Amino acid sequence: MPNVRVGLIGAGNISDTHARAVAAVPGASVVAVYGPTRARAERLAASVGAQAHDRLDAFLAQGGMDMVIVGTPSGLHGEHGAAAARAGLHVLVEKPLEITTARADRLIAAAAGAGVTLGVIFQDRLKPSVERLKTLVESRAIGTPILGSARVKWYRPPSYYGESRWRGTQTLDG
Repeated sequence: MPNVRVGLIGAGNISDTHARAVAAVPGASVVAVYGPTRARAERLAASVGAQAHDRLDAFLAQGGMDMVIVGTPSGLHGEHGAAAARAGLHVLVEKPLEITTARADRLIAAAAGAGVTLGVIFQDRLKPSVERLKTLVESRAIGTPILGSARVKWYRPPSYYGESRWRGTQTLDG
């Protein structure tokens, strides 16, 4: 398996999870971390032996990356993902892709124009209940579905929104 060199755009809570996930993949490593707060970028970078940056342009200019994982506030996914795509990097974006359809379309167009792969993280697809539903649908054990609807109501205590200033804001969280 070839080595995959990953850059992390974002040095907040979810980026710790991505750093651990990359470290668990044979042949993959985090080589660079960008975060607008230098101390956070340095902390995460030090934990994985990567280079830290507090400027996105310097991060992208570093080179030596094959792909990036974007784990910044939702309303910045398009801006950060498009910049990485224009730099020739494959882009994996934390959900949601963006906070509006128009902004998501611009990110998709940037990736297509750069000829790089764009993906969106949706970790729930690997949950046993979701995999079971997929098996039932594919085997037609429940007939041929013509319409589906699901609603997930997650409770978020006030402390969730206090952990990051962008959460719950129209500008960055939609």
